[in-house]
Amino acid sequence: MFLCLQIMLASAQNIPVTGKVLDELGQPLIGATVVLKDAADASKAGTITDFNGVFRLTLPANGTLIVSFIGYEVQEVPIGNKQNLTIAMKPDMSVVDEVVVVGFGTQKKETVVGSISQAKGDELVKTGGVTSVSEALTGLLPGVVTLQNSSQPGDESTDILIRGKSSWNNNSPLVLVDGAERPYDQVDPNEIESISVLKDASATAVFGIRGANGVILITTKRGEDSRAKISFNANMTAKQMTSDISKPSHAQTMRLFNEAMMNDNSYTGLHSEQEIAMWENGVDPYFYPEVNWEDVLLRDFGWSQNANLNVSGGNKFMKYFTSVGYTHEGDIFKTEKQQEYDPRFSYNKYNFRSNFDFDVTNTTKVSVNLSGIIGKQTRPGGVGEGNSDYSKNQFFNGIYSTPNYLFPVQYENGQYGDDVSRELNQSSRNMLVELNHTGANIVNQSDIFADFKIKQDLKFITKGLSFNAKLLYTNKLKSTRKYKKKIARYSYASREDYEQNNFIRIPGMDFYEEPLTFDSEKIKPYKKQVYQEASLNYSRTFDKHNVTALLLALREETKNNVEFEDRFISQVARVTYNYDSKYLFEFNGSRSGINWFHPDSRMEDFYSGAIGWIISEENFIKDNLKFIDKLKLRYSWGESGSYKGFSSMKFDWAPKYETKNVNGAQMIYFGDPVNPINSFYLTTGADNKFAFWEVADKQNLGIELEMFRKLAMNVDLYKEKRTGVFAEVKRPSWAGLAHPVKSNIGETKTQGFEIETTWRSNIGSNIKYWITNILAYTENRIVEKGDSPGTAEYQKMADKPIGTVNRLLTNGFYNSWDDVYNMPQSTMSNSRIPGDLAYIDYNADGIVDDVNDPVSMEFQTFPAWTSSINLGVSYKGFQLSALFYGAWDVYKSIDSNLLWEFANGDKTTFNHSMDRWTPENATNAKHPALHLRSNNKHNMTASEYSYRDAKYIRLKTAELSYTVPQKMAKKMLNMNKFEIFVSGNNLLTFTDFDNRIDPEQGTSSLYPIVRRFNAGVRVGF
Repeated sequence: MFLCLQIMLASAQNIPVTGKVLDELGQPLIGATVVLKDAADASKAGTITDFNGVFRLTLPANGTLIVSFIGYEVQEVPIGNKQNLTIAMKPDMSVVDEVVVVGFGTQKKETVVGSISQAKGDELVKTGGVTSVSEALTGLLPGVVTLQNSSQPGDESTDILIRGKSSWNNNSPLVLVDGAERPYDQVDPNEIESISVLKDASATAVFGIRGANGVILITTKRGEDSRAKISFNANMTAKQMTSDISKPSHAQTMRLFNEAMMNDNSYTGLHSEQEIAMWENGVDPYFYPEVNWEDVLLRDFGWSQNANLNVSGGNKFMKYFTSVGYTHEGDIFKTEKQQEYDPRFSYNKYNFRSNFDFDVTNTTKVSVNLSGIIGKQTRPGGVGEGNSDYSKNQFFNGIYSTPNYLFPVQYENGQYGDDVSRELNQSSRNMLVELNHTGANIVNQSDIFADFKIKQDLKFITKGLSFNAKLLYTNKLKSTRKYKKKIARYSYASREDYEQNNFIRIPGMDFYEEPLTFDSEKIKPYKKQVYQEASLNYSRTFDKHNVTALLLALREETKNNVEFEDRFISQVARVTYNYDSKYLFEFNGSRSGINWFHPDSRMEDFYSGAIGWIISEENFIKDNLKFIDKLKLRYSWGESGSYKGFSSMKFDWAPKYETKNVNGAQMIYFGDPVNPINSFYLTTGADNKFAFWEVADKQNLGIELEMFRKLAMNVDLYKEKRTGVFAEVKRPSWAGLAHPVKSNIGETKTQGFEIETTWRSNIGSNIKYWITNILAYTENRIVEKGDSPGTAEYQKMADKPIGTVNRLLTNGFYNSWDDVYNMPQSTMSNSRIPGDLAYIDYNADGIVDDVNDPVSMEFQTFPAWTSSINLGVSYKGFQLSALFYGAWDVYKSIDSNLLWEFANGDKTTFNHSMDRWTPENATNAKHPALHLRSNNKHNMTASEYSYRDAKYIRLKTAELSYTVPQKMAKKMLNMNKFEIFVSGNNLLTFTDFDNRIDPEQGTSSLYPIVRRFNAGVRVGF
């Protein structure tokens, strides 16, 4: 008994413990975390190793140590009575053997010499309920800039730029889903394994004339040899508009109107205080209406739902991944389902995918992918694409600009109001009627994808050799049905008519309501694509020499609608070599072409080379700078091409002819002017037999650094020169060409840098935290764009940013009549007054005009600088993460209908009109003196005043989640995983830009960008 008591006392005592933590090579690990298992206070029972890998603690003899280090497996070490410990860590092979998806294959991350960024699919599903892949990429990868244009359900378009713009033509990257060019925004993020972004020439040269704008490779998930694993994710999202469309009251507007009239020296039609009081006091809401269109048209929240179920698993013969997803995107506008039709902005989408891998023999593997998308998009009948009552921009502009005083939304008897005098003015219609009672447009989408792949090991010929073949099929079909509906609206011509209840019917007294009518149906676009690929792959290690090689040929045929087929072919070669995983070399080459161009100019060769040096593998680093885990230098140079944006120039090498309408008859003639001489053709453009694609010469210098197993930094410096950019050639009037002539005369240059820094660490054994910062800068310049001889230097496109706009520079306001008379005169208007914009006479000829004085604006409509901070912390089952995203050195033009008062003859103003120039407010004014539209030509001339700084910082995404401990989930819920979460997207925005427009969107002509609040579950069995 006495002996047992001694043992118990000894086990309860704390003893001093000294230990040393070593890596797999026996070298000390600096900064390893050592913590007592199940300690009540980890901060008092834990530490980190010093520069010699040594730790010292006082701990219970019967305790267990938890030793962790990023990149190594966690070790549990019983203390016993040992007071000196040596702990050898084992590398985490999932990190050491991590691979990166590259063009036509994969490479070990450690030996990649190209500039490639990669994101895991799990990161995309934590972006606050967004449904498009492009929007989910915002802020995740260096060098990738996303510009969201619209949040319309089913059309949440987002432009992607990789390293900015290098052309004034199309700059969108090539995006491949499992090797095929497919609608990537429709892919369910739950199906994605990884996304790789290829940026430099060594990564993109293999794509030939498709690679210059960068390449995005989306790889979907696959099964593995294991029991069936079932995952189910579901969430519900509430969304609301990020911008503000409120306006001043009509009483305020009438006083501003009076002020504008007097500024214009016009006193007929001024509003009396008695009339203003009618609106100010709310005397009669039907004849003196005050409509808050924001309340009338917008819901508090629109609702969306998303769910995905996937199953994966397999055995030695077959592995599988199957997925089914459903998405419903609801409306933020107050559209309601009608008895005969549904006009709501909505989108319902079903995704399905089945990926199968068969090990037919020990040397033969066959993969079959079957996937598809079925979608249905609806929108009001008035929102069309062309010959409808509204185009999209007219409709959404109307939401901002519809007057708030002309008519009530509805009268007491339920009839809808409108203004008879403005019937044909689309900007003044009753927008609630346009949303609900104009019919519906229904768009049905059906996309089917099928992939067949085979891999044959040819080791019987030589070890490391294999053959791969692919056949990928894409079929896309979209059909649109339009239904029209009209209902009567009513107005009063005068106060007397109103008092006598004498309505005027709109659109006319003889109008009567008809049933819903079928307007039209079209099947467009239709696309069929067949992709064929065959390749030989070689991978072999000879002692310390590691060699890989690729020879590949591909052919792609695409049929769009009833156009001629596009045929693209390419041959690719790649060789990589590294010695002892230390000295790295890579060569890429491709020969590719497309049938758009003249037969003599359809094929082109592209090459790239890259070298790398993993300095941290050298002994002088290992022996002297042991805190450096990785230090790698890489450099690449090469070429790739781009034919994007050239679709309008298809077959431009062929002669072009048109018929000509003479005296009402569609005749065929030759020459210009023409004389009717039988049936000949009219030539309309010059043949361009030498047209070809753009060619990008790219250089990239990269540095990768990892230290303390906690800090990682990647830095890339890049430069690009692009030639062969299509530009319009100035043609003499005597050429007789009816259409502009374009040629490959353009040249640009682009440069910039990207810095990505990540810190990951622990506090004790339970708290983990991380922070990643991405900072990127890009600058471009036009070298040549065919400036006309005699153009002033400051107005030439050369040495200006791509997409530059020329505008007048402002010099504040005219603050007195002396300024008006003594400053340069204006050709835009002779009726300038104090408070108008003062422009700079840039060419110093004493006159300001909109031809000779506009100059290039310094910044463009896409950001030169972008930065994101992605941070998070986890404690046991809780995890909190947030992504802040910022963009600056970016400007956007304010829509004219939002910037200037009294548009279309309406008495409509905006909140910024309250900050206009007046003699009393001259020092604080932000807006020019007020005028009626017809007298405001001077101020409305395109100038830097309407070109506004659109920089912003945004809490792009945030998520708080809790994962139930696995044992508890298994015992109580019979699940392997149960996670609940709340998240958001576009939660907070800090900007000085116009608050009526989202700074990322920059226009009122599209469906507004939304803020999302999201809640859901992620479970696994």
